[in-house]
Amino acid sequence: VFKGDTLVGELTALETLCHSIITNEVSTFTISITDPEKNNEKIDLSCTTTKKPKVNVNVSGTSPYINIDIFIDGNVLSVKKDKNYFDKNYIQKLNTSTNIFLKKSITEYLYKTSVELHSDIDYFSKSAVINFLTLNDWNSYNWNDNYKNAFFNVNVKTNIKSSILLTQS
Repeated sequence: VFKGDTLVGELTALETLCHSIITNEVSTFTISITDPEKNNEKIDLSCTTTKKPKVNVNVSGTSPYINIDIFIDGNVLSVKKDKNYFDKNYIQKLNTSTNIFLKKSITEYLYKTSVELHSDIDYFSKSAVINFLTLNDWNSYNWNDNYKNAFFNVNVKTNIKSSILLTQS
């Protein structure tokens, strides 16, 4: 991660994925989440972004408030014989678990870039600048200094399907 010409930090693989989701630079990815019914087991999901993330930046206060809506479809990759992948309740639990996992991961990543690294690598400034009538107003707001005080609201909407549903007749 750079701020200007200066290296200010590095991202983990999961943080890099979060960046790619927000900037719409990834269309398909695989994640492992904790099984909602067995905490000691993981479930692999193939995920696809269904549309570009919706970003809204509110600069009416002294700190930016950034709202991000993310839309994901997913398929279960790891099939276990003791699971009923036709059970709508289980699939709903997978949706909820995936939402929680992605929301937590993306939110932690965003606060790392703002609070720790002070670097707007997701270019939220492009969404913020439209709130200002003049360049002087924008410069007076001092986005680069205010970004470190940003608040984030991440909404993830997932639609998980069992891959087995596609092959069953």
